[in-house]
Amino acid sequence: MEQYIIVGLILLLIVGIDAIGDAFRFLGRGVAHHTMETLRIAAWIGLWASMEFEWVDFEWYYIAMYILARIWLFDAAYNLITGHPFLYVGTSDIYGRTIRWIANIFKVPYEHPAFITRLIAFIWWTAWLFLDGGILYKMIIFKES
Repeated sequence: MEQYIIVGLILLLIVGIDAIGDAFRFLGRGVAHHTMETLRIAAWIGLWASMEFEWVDFEWYYIAMYILARIWLFDAAYNLITGHPFLYVGTSDIYGRTIRWIANIFKVPYEHPAFITRLIAFIWWTAWLFLDGGILYKMIIFKES
């Protein structure tokens, strides 16, 4: 159990560092941006080098953890640092365009689908972190055993 929590928190740290680095780039702080990028790369290398587990069996789990953390943490941290509204989503990346497209379909402000998406991602990420991968993970492991 501890391995999943450690890796999950390291992935969360990587997402946070990435968000801070991008926010510094937006604010024109080049040295701070490059420092954050260096720390992010070092964290990825450290994670890869220090963990002794079989990536073939677990890679989908950690990829999903990273994606979920990107959804709920990255924009929130980026917006907090850059001064954008908390639920602001951009118009240039796939996530922002998808959220705005969904908002246009349902004729609601884009903040509504952004909040719902982030809330679901946060709950799912937290459940996976504290439940060793959750029900899906346990079904796959017990099925193979």
